[in-house]
Amino acid sequence: PGSGAREIGGISMRVGSATDVNYGRRLGALVLSVQAPILQRYGLQPDSSGVARMKHAMHRRMIEQIAQGGSRLFELANQARFILGLTQLRDTRIGFEEMLA
Repeated sequence: PGSGAREIGGISMRVGSATDVNYGRRLGALVLSVQAPILQRYGLQPDSSGVARMKHAMHRRMIEQIAQGGSRLFELANQARFILGLTQLRDTRIGFEEMLA
């Protein structure tokens, strides 16, 4: 995260700082412009409902992968969130004893 200027898929837009109250809305609009064709390709609506279904599916796959000892999808998700200036996902790979502490 730096100046707040973002370029995604050749589209450049100033979305502001991550602390700006409008950051999420502006970033969402920019990201959706790139996600829309991908969502449609996989049979999802090219709007916020399609994004919500995609997030749900990705979260389920990530949990399944972590349960099998993998972490690649989790790491990629956090890299993307860092680039977009979003908070990191919580590491759900903690042990049972750590959870109770």
